[in-house]
Amino acid sequence: MRRLALFNQVPETEHSPVSCYGSPLLSVDDAVVLATKDLVAVQDVEEVALEDCRGRVLARGCTAPAPIPSFANSAMDGYAIRKGDLTGEGPWTLPVIATVKAGPTTAGAYPASGAVRILTGAAVPVGFDTVLRQEDCVRIGDSVQINERPRIGLNVRAIGEYAGQGEVLLFGETELKPHHVGLLASIGLDRVSVRRKIRVGIASIGDELGTSQGELAHGSIFDSNRPLLKALANSPSSEIQDFGVFRDDEESLRRLFAAADGADLLVTSAGASVGEFDLVRSVLNGIGGTIDAWQVAMKPGKPVLFGHFGNTRFLGLPGNPMVAFVGYKLFGEPISQRLQGRFSKLPNATSAIAGFDSSRHPTRMEFVPVAIDSFDDQDRPVLRRVSRLGPGSLVPLAKADGLAVIRPGTEPLNVGQNLEWRRF
Repeated sequence: MRRLALFNQVPETEHSPVSCYGSPLLSVDDAVVLATKDLVAVQDVEEVALEDCRGRVLARGCTAPAPIPSFANSAMDGYAIRKGDLTGEGPWTLPVIATVKAGPTTAGAYPASGAVRILTGAAVPVGFDTVLRQEDCVRIGDSVQINERPRIGLNVRAIGEYAGQGEVLLFGETELKPHHVGLLASIGLDRVSVRRKIRVGIASIGDELGTSQGELAHGSIFDSNRPLLKALANSPSSEIQDFGVFRDDEESLRRLFAAADGADLLVTSAGASVGEFDLVRSVLNGIGGTIDAWQVAMKPGKPVLFGHFGNTRFLGLPGNPMVAFVGYKLFGEPISQRLQGRFSKLPNATSAIAGFDSSRHPTRMEFVPVAIDSFDDQDRPVLRRVSRLGPGSLVPLAKADGLAVIRPGTEPLNVGQNLEWRRF
């Protein structure tokens, strides 16, 4: 089966993108594939109460313990009849011989040539085969007049109509949503077997990061990436482990990797670029970890690092806040989904119209904060660029409705042209 692209592939050029060390840069598409390669979902299973299972991943398939519905019932308020009682030409008048409503009932025989007043959800009396809506009948005292001959089975929910006994209702690896919870309740379950939560460790790296929300020393900044990444990674199927802030020295980073031993995924920001204090790669190698790939053909955010140590998958993101956001959405989410046992979802890139001009990077895919300015005559959003400032702040993202995807190339992007975007 042909693999769908996350975004359109980087076009072939005479000069493929290369890292600062001369090795080829990964395309965004290939980076996502590599990030999730050989990942196996957590195998531990736990049982949770039905009211606590929303957002969890079903550990095994669920089948119907009995036909759904288990008894024939009325889909409408109206009158249950036996079609065979309508002899000759209409209209027909039948006496109303009983009333049944939803709830426990005792099956009993009713005399021929009679109608039963029936309410939605009530069990259809034995021998009756059709329910006429009350608005399609005329009630005359203790009788009901029927003007048109109905078909057998009209407005009757037959036994097993929705699912037969033993039929699969939900497959394993289903992320349980509210309608799934309701379905499980409808078959009498009050506890559900789900995969355990994955353990996601989050840490920030940098001597410039303030460790509290108090007064900052000159040259320091508040740590926004760690709260940002914790919020991005938080889900009903994830347990967030906040490892805090670590300094730009090898001993501090070794303590980080030691603390994260046992996590399913460790996500860090900063420390993985090419500066003399970017030490994540050397420390990861030093503890016996593996660097699977480094640097992606994207702008901003080239120095993304993929690796693992022990049984922990590692994602090293750049320190610029907007890049940390984009990097986690592109790579962290698919990794988490795969570990949770969910099928990785393709990013929701849809069509829009450029309301701005932009140059293109010749080899790197660019992600630009944009807001909806208007809609064209085909109801496609026309996007404006919210800022031309760099990725060092989340201010542009806070003003944006999503990210435009500007594909690499040599021709500029002009107002009115199609482009892809991913709405928040």
